[in-house]
Amino acid sequence: MSILDNRGLVALSEIVLLRLGGPEISEMSLNLWEVTMAKTLGMLFGIVFLAVGILGFVPGVAPAGPDGMPMLLGIFMVNTVHSVVHIASGLIFLFASMAGAAAASLWFKIFGLIYALVAVMGFVVGNGMIFGLISNNTNDTWLHVVLAGAMLLIGFAVPKASATAA
Repeated sequence: MSILDNRGLVALSEIVLLRLGGPEISEMSLNLWEVTMAKTLGMLFGIVFLAVGILGFVPGVAPAGPDGMPMLLGIFMVNTVHSVVHIASGLIFLFASMAGAAAASLWFKIFGLIYALVAVMGFVVGNGMIFGLISNNTNDTWLHVVLAGAMLLIGFAVPKASATAA
């Protein structure tokens, strides 16, 4: 659904009126706003993960660190598997968001749980390989903690009624 269709324009006008001291926002407008947020955030996460995955293969952006392992932006340890996981995750985020708010919300929940597991494993492994495949350092681990928290918050913050609306 585009923000330019009738329901979107009604929702947008009600939000503007509320900001100007007008009447309260209708239930439909709130649901539309929440649905749009889930899908928009899913698209944003998808684009960022896709870009980060691609940048993991660019030597100028991910130069070799002291141990020879590529360091994305000189901060985050990456390897081929790590970058491919980011690309695949970004694509899934994009496809889930295009499928609708319910799919985007579900993917935020699933991916948030996966990232929480990866963060725990990162604390266990420290600087090294998670599951013998994915490179990890302390910066990666803390980023995984933040991403897991953000994704779980987004996934569970969208009310069930609005998540099924689109």
